[in-house]
Amino acid sequence: MNPLDLVGFSGRALRTWFGRLPSPYKLTFSVTERCNLRCRSCNIWRSRRADELSYEEIDRFFAANPSLRWVDLTGGEITLRPDILDITRSAIRHLPHLFQFHFPTNGTRPAEAEAVAATAVSMGVPKVVVSVSMDGPPDLHDAWRGMPGTWASAVETYLRIRDIRRAEVYFGMTLGRDNLSLIFPCLDALARRIPGLTARDLHVNIAHESFYYGSPEIAPLDPPAAADALRRFMQARGFSANPVHLLEMLYQRKVPQYLRSGHSPVPCQALSSSLYLDPGGVVFPCTAFPARLGSIRDTDYALDALWRSPEAVSLTADIRQKRCPGCWTPCEAYQSIIANLPKIATWRVC
Repeated sequence: MNPLDLVGFSGRALRTWFGRLPSPYKLTFSVTERCNLRCRSCNIWRSRRADELSYEEIDRFFAANPSLRWVDLTGGEITLRPDILDITRSAIRHLPHLFQFHFPTNGTRPAEAEAVAATAVSMGVPKVVVSVSMDGPPDLHDAWRGMPGTWASAVETYLRIRDIRRAEVYFGMTLGRDNLSLIFPCLDALARRIPGLTARDLHVNIAHESFYYGSPEIAPLDPPAAADALRRFMQARGFSANPVHLLEMLYQRKVPQYLRSGHSPVPCQALSSSLYLDPGGVVFPCTAFPARLGSIRDTDYALDALWRSPEAVSLTADIRQKRCPGCWTPCEAYQSIIANLPKIATWRVC
């Protein structure tokens, strides 16, 4: 990694210490709602929307917003778009300062996910990160995903991407009441299949309800039980200076506080440094707050007019005053943690 890439990214991110940025540096972009699974915790597969942005529109969008430095492509399952490699190339070609390119995958299309990661690496993105969804041990994972064989294909996806030099890949486990106690059984099952796998290869977060994926009602986690499970998991992982691991550790430390309050434990950066773009081109503050800012189809695909609009300024104030649904998802939490690093010395497991 070129040190100048990290310096440029860090400089932009740390400017959030001093207030709202003139343009976002992070984009979460759902390129499709198509999905080939029937997960219990997500209803996005029921979507039949016919207004997805075309590749030509997406290409215009990235060309019109060259200041983005961190892009998360999500879905649905992004590899179900036959033009996903073209979309990947477009983002990297048009974003000269792109530092991090991340995408999650359900792991059912190993070759296609491998191709996306390999394309991003080959085009020189400094940091390429892939998360492969994992719910627990094989039988539970397949049952929750609604399709046999999904655990095995997720493992294959992980192994394929792990072999790509300069790509980071990990399993991502979303915790709810039914699998909170299964972190270590999940790790044990994965370690039996993948020699050398450790707790650092599993990243965990907590389940949320969201307009974005139409989730069914989710039973809230018990704060003491979550705190105990996460404390034991963090002890197993140990300290790491890897930026992704460090952010996750800080995220996990604040999960119990979020569960007690229902609000981000630190000032949220939605609409201060980041935003969410849905498959049809509509801009929202984040994946949890269904406050529509407008469509890029009405602004010649540029974000500036929407980002600087009175509505955006007003919504930013609402978010800062916690007049929003409230969440602690990694999609929003990680950039919020970066923006509040001066307070990091006071953070404790609580």
